[in-house]
Amino acid sequence: MTKKTMYLTGLLAVSTVLTASAQTSLYTTANDFAQFGGWWAGTPSAVTSTTYYSVASTVNGVGNTTAAGGAGTPGSLQLTMQNWGNPANANPQVAFTDAELAALAPGSSMASGITASSGTLSFDLYAPVAFTGSYDSFGFSMGYWSGAGWTASLWTDYNTGSYTTFAGADGNTWRHYSFNYTLPASASGPIQGFEMPFFMNADSADNGKLVYIDNVQVLVTPAPEPVTLALAGMGGAALLFFRRRFVS
Repeated sequence: MTKKTMYLTGLLAVSTVLTASAQTSLYTTANDFAQFGGWWAGTPSAVTSTTYYSVASTVNGVGNTTAAGGAGTPGSLQLTMQNWGNPANANPQVAFTDAELAALAPGSSMASGITASSGTLSFDLYAPVAFTGSYDSFGFSMGYWSGAGWTASLWTDYNTGSYTTFAGADGNTWRHYSFNYTLPASASGPIQGFEMPFFMNADSADNGKLVYIDNVQVLVTPAPEPVTLALAGMGGAALLFFRRRFVS
């Protein structure tokens, strides 16, 4: 029985290794967020903070256009609450790079297009002044322009209870949001632009209040590889084999 258990455990372990995927930091330092621009035209420039940050990382994320992985300063993106829509300074469209695309959808680039992918996107949020309205929610919208026009890949809204709280590196209580996304494949050929803005829907009582975004990360869900599927089949066959021997 021990050998059988070890054999099956070994198959499952190999399968897990083949499908494992590392979490990638897109934006975490003040240097990362400084490149953000406003909706559509990329203006005004972003407002950043080095006072508030959920993680004390000094390493720029892959989304940094000048020094990805280089030395940065802990910080966050400051946004102003509004009644509906994307807040000011929240859209990184102008600075979007192939490295960011590859983190969200491996194999993708502006020149070759989008490879169908899925994964989990997460970010942290801090509000210095408590919300007093009847509701507040936050979300992301992913999409891109190609020869086929606009393809919207995600619209997700978050209700008040869809987050967890934790003590940030700055000593404040932050919210952690996490959600799944799917990027559909584009037609062959280049894409003209990729957008990933923050969106919010807030009660008017909270209009004008400041919030801070930090630690935007992505975890891609890997597609099963042929060898992984084969190992899974072997594991199933082994289970049937051992069951038959036990029954007979």
